[in-house]
Amino acid sequence: MEINYYISARSNEQVQGINVNLSSEFEKGNIPSTVSFNANGSVETSGEAIYMNVNGSYDVEKRIFNNLNSSSLPSGFVSELETKITEFFNQIKIDQAL
Repeated sequence: MEINYYISARSNEQVQGINVNLSSEFEKGNIPSTVSFNANGSVETSGEAIYMNVNGSYDVEKRIFNNLNSSSLPSGFVSELETKITEFFNQIKIDQAL
């Protein structure tokens, strides 16, 4: 019987005041190829609070978003989200090297 062990990495970050949950699961000794994300909360736009919800995954090797689903996505959110995902991924790489 072969048993495969996986590592689950998770982080909670903020992008434009919205809580973002980042996660990735990968085999022990490897680094992940994708990072999943989920964010929801209210964002102020033109003096009005608008509820937003966004989720999907990001391919860190190809640097593209997969399955990006959203409602009321504020301007610049995706680029700031990509920065947080990259920081999360880089920390995983550092931790795996130790």
